[in-house]
Amino acid sequence: MSVRYRTGNTATITLTGTLTTGITSAWVGHIKSINPGEWTRGERDVSLLSDSGFLRRDPHDLAAPNDVSGTVAFLATLGAPMGGVHVDTVTITFPQAGTATSGVTRATLAGNGWFSRWAFPQLENNETANAEFTLAMTGEDLAFTAETTT
Repeated sequence: MSVRYRTGNTATITLTGTLTTGITSAWVGHIKSINPGEWTRGERDVSLLSDSGFLRRDPHDLAAPNDVSGTVAFLATLGAPMGGVHVDTVTITFPQAGTATSGVTRATLAGNGWFSRWAFPQLENNETANAEFTLAMTGEDLAFTAETTT
């Protein structure tokens, strides 16, 4: 069985949510790059006073959720997504890894998050104006689902 390594092409990120007022929010940019971030699990010191030589360590019970960052082609008509403080459902869909032409459910990373950073583009001659964003994930309902083929 051969492994098919992929580039990031065909990856997508979608944000959808409902504000407490019932108004549906959505933001879609022309994505140039996505960095899904990382999950990290800290440690706690469980050493005893009678220990010698080395500290004892145990993993924290909870992992820290990731921040998702990325770059978008700036569109002045789209506007900045930081107009309101609300949490959206963030879904990153990864490129298809397998070679099947049907029955594939692509891998996803999904959870709740909000825009914690929006950087307007640097405006230069002969350069595409790209904006940067960071989505802070809440950790609530955060999950990675592997690609499957039926």
